[in-house]
Amino acid sequence: MNQPNAPKWIVRLVQRLLDPSLLDAVLGDLMEEFDQNVSQVGLRKARRQFARSGLVILFQHRLRRKRVARRSIWNASMLGYHIKLSFRQIRKNFLFSAINISGVGFSMVGILLIGFYLTRELSYDHFFSDLDRIYRVIPIYHNSTNDRPMPSAPPALGPLLVNAHGGIEKSARVYISDINNVLGYEDRHFIEKRIFYADSAFLDILDFPLIVGNSETALNAPNTVILSRRHAIKYFGTVDILGKSLHFNEDRTVMVTGVVEVPENSHLQFDVLMSFSTYRVPPGYTDDLTSWRWNGFFTYVKLSGAEQQTTIEQFLTDTWMANQNRDREVTVTLQPVKDIYLGSSYVYHPYFAYHYQTGDAKALYGLIGAGVLLLTITLFNLANLSSAQLTRRFKNITISKILGSSTRSIGYQLLVEALLISFLGVLLAFVGIVIFSDPFETLIGYQLELKGQEVVPFIGIVLLAIVILASVPISVSVLKASRHSISDRAISVKSINRGLSWRSILMIFQLIVTSVLLTATLVMKDQLAFISQRNLGFEKENVIIVEMQGEILERHYERIKTGLSNNPNVTGISRSKYALNGKSGGSPLSMKSWDSSESFGVAVYESHYDFLETLSIEILDGRSFSQSFPTDSANAIILNRTAVEMLGLDVEAAVGQQVRLLDWDKTIVGVVEDFHIASLHGTVRPMAMVMPFTHSTKLLVKLSSGDVSTHISSIQEDWRALLSDVPFDFHFLDDSIQSQYEMDQRFSRLTTTFSTIAIVVALLGLFGVSGFLLQTRLKEAAIRKVLGASFGEIVLLLSKSFYFQMLLSVLISIPVSIYIMQHWLNNFAYAIDLNANSILIALLLVTTLGGATIFYQSSRIAIVNPSKNLRND
Repeated sequence: MNQPNAPKWIVRLVQRLLDPSLLDAVLGDLMEEFDQNVSQVGLRKARRQFARSGLVILFQHRLRRKRVARRSIWNASMLGYHIKLSFRQIRKNFLFSAINISGVGFSMVGILLIGFYLTRELSYDHFFSDLDRIYRVIPIYHNSTNDRPMPSAPPALGPLLVNAHGGIEKSARVYISDINNVLGYEDRHFIEKRIFYADSAFLDILDFPLIVGNSETALNAPNTVILSRRHAIKYFGTVDILGKSLHFNEDRTVMVTGVVEVPENSHLQFDVLMSFSTYRVPPGYTDDLTSWRWNGFFTYVKLSGAEQQTTIEQFLTDTWMANQNRDREVTVTLQPVKDIYLGSSYVYHPYFAYHYQTGDAKALYGLIGAGVLLLTITLFNLANLSSAQLTRRFKNITISKILGSSTRSIGYQLLVEALLISFLGVLLAFVGIVIFSDPFETLIGYQLELKGQEVVPFIGIVLLAIVILASVPISVSVLKASRHSISDRAISVKSINRGLSWRSILMIFQLIVTSVLLTATLVMKDQLAFISQRNLGFEKENVIIVEMQGEILERHYERIKTGLSNNPNVTGISRSKYALNGKSGGSPLSMKSWDSSESFGVAVYESHYDFLETLSIEILDGRSFSQSFPTDSANAIILNRTAVEMLGLDVEAAVGQQVRLLDWDKTIVGVVEDFHIASLHGTVRPMAMVMPFTHSTKLLVKLSSGDVSTHISSIQEDWRALLSDVPFDFHFLDDSIQSQYEMDQRFSRLTTTFSTIAIVVALLGLFGVSGFLLQTRLKEAAIRKVLGASFGEIVLLLSKSFYFQMLLSVLISIPVSIYIMQHWLNNFAYAIDLNANSILIALLLVTTLGGATIFYQSSRIAIVNPSKNLRND
């Protein structure tokens, strides 16, 4: 008779999952119980009882092990023990730890700066209440060639919206003064360039925080003004100024009804906010506040609900088309206020370029990419260094296992070490930012907010990212080694040293990123240098612009010109409305015989006599404005080459032709070569120059060559003699032009910083990895040296794999760099040719620094006495 068998599946399960030290005893008890049950209750029930008992034992055994492991690893005493061992390990492997901590620290400086910068850029206008219901009116003008969105609307539109549609709760117009104004209190008088006129509902829609005053009534009455906090201190030394009066220009007094805080992260930046009823249309304007063709007013609306946007846009379009007095197609859209700062690249605004702040969304994407690359380089360094260090830790890990440590316990110990290194690196980064806050603020262009409530959440996110993305790869890579025994050590070391797989790929990737960032830095510097050195079509050096109130300049211009012309340091004087920094007027231009639908837009530049001569602008045909022709002030127009060509005329035949600028008939008296009145991001636009029909606010003074500071001092003395009560507020023309590239310069500075950080981090990683891996070849180098190998042969043997990785990274980085930088240069209408110089310099620098690092590590081994290495192996 056959012996009954217990269920084989439960026997195999017990053999697989039970602790080997308990296996014989447990299986013996189960089999003994099974034999008894067969004779007492039968085979079927005995089998069921055997399976039940086996599963209960396994469950209790596994549960008990988990509880023991949890208690032994995560209680406070064991955590302190792990931290103590981690500090001991850091001290023992100080070089490895210093490289890791420094790498994390350098990278986190860059990442934190990017984080602060992004936080600031993405926070624009988010302090407004009801943000999702606030919009700016954007008309889109359609013609036969293109569609032109504008950020401004006619002054007649705003008042029609208040009760015209149930979905519009409030509407407010904002007019940004295009002339300089003088504000004064007692003996203090200043030129103010950022004066806004706003409807009474402005602060109900865009609720800037009012420090003192009532937002509902502050802008109701004429001749009332709200000052920014900075300007309240500037004029009065305090913010408690309700009811105080200021002199406004030469003929009015305005009363202060409030002080407002204007956050730096607002797209609107004003110093003085006046009631709209205070505004007077300047002399010379042909339109008034009932006009539908004077598109110079920002119009903001607050809707009852965002879901009504589409229907209200159609209502605005219909209203516009019904009231406009010109035959052109217009579509009105609503732009969310939260999208204005980063989402206005499609809006055409040469006249309004300096009236509201805009950012560059593409630049932010580039910075995010730089941050990801920096973090990736750091992670690769950590993973590479940890993998390379495995060879040094096999013995310690194996001894720990012999003494009773479990694989899980060893893994947790390694995890604590990784967390500690990451924490120290982040701490080092924060300390560095605090210590060097001033240069970092200059770098990113605004003051760092290092307050607890702003920084703590960001620190939490950064630490979480470091824990997950940096610590886990370290612990996992080292944990693999903890599963090997002493007998596996030789095989494990061999596999690690043989590894030109993932570790080589990581190192190659680091070098590619570093090369691309360095190339980007050099190309950006070349482009910005090209911009600063490019001939703009006029002389920008040694020209100062004196800012003046329009009526004062108009009244005293001839006296100023006569007085300053006698100064031997002055070679030319003129005046204009604009400062050649991107701002200009705009109107449709056409031949007098054309239909109005055939017109095209031109930049309108108001300039006075001697403007072309003062700036040495080339006249291709005809003449400049001249006092010898009294009709010039009303009828003359000067066009640039592009405008003449768009009219279908030859330069030589253009003078004397009749054209229509808006509603004015003009005669072409001169044609000038194209010159840049805006940044080189765009091509030269068609431009029309006319005599000022409103008050000019810019006095242009051309200085002779020599010591500029001495020239300025002499002009200031003459100025005090001519106009002792008018401030001499001046700036250099080339500084005004350069201000157009502030965003590009800031981005270039950031890229330079990140490239430097990337190089440092990559070299630290290369130094550490090469050092650890070459240490495993000490015996090989010693044997070859004993057999007669020279110093050079040993160095080449040890370093050739690293040089191969560097060469491969260089070859890959070339097309990547070309693609990325060509895409960036496409943002400029006038850009450098992407030649090989910048790329070769960047690659040469990376390979030189990397090669020197590898050579240093290899030569250290090659010069060691071979007997020492053979004895210590």
